[in-house]
Amino acid sequence: MLINVFFKEIKVIGIENIPKDETVIFCGNHANQYLDPCMILAYCYQDISFLVATVAMRTPVVSWFCKKMRCIAVERPQDLAKAGTGKLRVMSECVVRGVGTSFKKEIMVGDTIKFNHSSIPEQIVEMVLSDTDIQVKAPGIKDIDITDKEFTFKVIPKLDQTHVYESVINRLIHGQSIGIFPEGGSHDRSEMLPIKAGVSIMALGAMARDPNCKISIIACGLKYFKPHRFRSQVIVEFSTPYRIPQDLVDKYKTNKRIACGDMLGQVEKKMREVTLNAPSYKELKQIYMAREIYMPEAQKGGEKLKFSDEQVNELYKRFFRGFNALRGHEKLKYVLEEIETYMKELKTLNMEDNQVKNMNINFLRIFGNFLIIIPKILIFLVFSGAGLMMLMPLGMYNRYIAEKARKEALAKSSVKVVGADVMATKKLITAIKMYPMLVSCFTFGYYYILKNYFDLTFGARLAWTIVFFFFFPLYCYVCILSRDNLIYYYQLMQSRLLCLFYTENMFLLKQMRANLRTKILEIVEAMGPTAIPDFDKSRVIKPQEGSEGALKPLRRSESDAMLIDGKPISYYHQIELNSLFESLNVSFQDITEYMEGLQDELNF
Repeated sequence: MLINVFFKEIKVIGIENIPKDETVIFCGNHANQYLDPCMILAYCYQDISFLVATVAMRTPVVSWFCKKMRCIAVERPQDLAKAGTGKLRVMSECVVRGVGTSFKKEIMVGDTIKFNHSSIPEQIVEMVLSDTDIQVKAPGIKDIDITDKEFTFKVIPKLDQTHVYESVINRLIHGQSIGIFPEGGSHDRSEMLPIKAGVSIMALGAMARDPNCKISIIACGLKYFKPHRFRSQVIVEFSTPYRIPQDLVDKYKTNKRIACGDMLGQVEKKMREVTLNAPSYKELKQIYMAREIYMPEAQKGGEKLKFSDEQVNELYKRFFRGFNALRGHEKLKYVLEEIETYMKELKTLNMEDNQVKNMNINFLRIFGNFLIIIPKILIFLVFSGAGLMMLMPLGMYNRYIAEKARKEALAKSSVKVVGADVMATKKLITAIKMYPMLVSCFTFGYYYILKNYFDLTFGARLAWTIVFFFFFPLYCYVCILSRDNLIYYYQLMQSRLLCLFYTENMFLLKQMRANLRTKILEIVEAMGPTAIPDFDKSRVIKPQEGSEGALKPLRRSESDAMLIDGKPISYYHQIELNSLFESLNVSFQDITEYMEGLQDELNF
């Protein structure tokens, strides 16, 4: 219920892939801290025990949920990192010398040294030579020019996790499904972190110990759109199961390292199939925008197109797959640069792409829309304005606490970009703690008003107060839904106002989008078959051949068509807008010249 309040829309893909009577290890990408296990648990319809960091078991509210879910606590080495005394200087690839250090007291063999320098990878200590010299494991520090430089550092202790593996293996043998995030800690990067070997050790260890134990791996793709935002969207996708073969278990008994490596490759492949990965946030946003621009607008008859959740998800994955396959292509780079320019124009005008997409620059229709939009905004304001004002202090406090948590998490981590992955969790935890206090305060205030301003008996006041106590949370939820509608109609009104007062800019923006769409369609048609196997056979939207010079609708083939009311859909390229804009510009010039001539006559 809580995640359905926080997120506006949750699309779940692949529930049918989850086997009902098998032991499963769910492997998810970790992009939204404690909300990630909640998302998987809410939609997998299985009893899962998650592996969680021990620090979570010490966090109020979170610890209560972890105990109810029978989570398995894992002490993470990075949570026990301590600042080392003195500074480090790299003498060679595998030898590090300290200045003012006490290595024999602070460091043990197997510990990890973390330099406070982003270009130097973490190093595992192989031998402590003295208080000022240590030897690290090969390959050591290579191809980095840091001669005669000194660095502060942290010491990450080596931990024995045998008891954790034993606990997980015992649960797997007894048929208990497990949830794990192989990347380790949560992060807000635009691509997956390298996955750790723990999942393969647990799965293969359980099957090697009990021949009757059969385990399947299901990757969980958690695709958040603005994950830290209240009332944002998310897609949850479950992959097809990877059933661990017996020959891999036999290999594990003789060579654990190779067997674990082979299984990690399969797990990573499954996870990449259900996640969206890009080199940076800039490219991530560009791919999102390219996919939005590519989407069809309307059928020939004007009917709004409807896509299933599976089709929407598949289109996102295909765009990311195509981008990663064609990343260095010059034509793709040029189109991405134009998309970036288009996004900057949208930001300048404080608009969303869907506003431009649905924009119809018809002045009579705009005035008609105002007559509909303004009364709706007023109705929603009258109905929910008071509730939204009452919830505003909680929202403002939530934003402050989440921002504070973001900065703290970013300062402690070396993998986070801005620390946005902790914000949604912090907002939800704060709301869980503060909302009951808010409801209690307003309930007491309501009772005070009844007592001092209404002539009611004690029983009547008590009855009305109880009704208010139970009705207020429902009213708050309705206010949240009304807020969504207010934002929607505000954006509609904003786009109509821009059409009225910045008509030429809106024409140019719509033309920019139309030109971009044409170029994206050309790239998809020309390069799609080289980037994606079986592109023409399995694509969601296919081009339909038309007569030369005519607009060509895109539709699926008769055998695998996407249907609306039993009929295949189609949409049209809007490449004829150029001639329309040219004629409109001519009209505007004629009007301007006429007005200037009229002004000259009046002045004369």
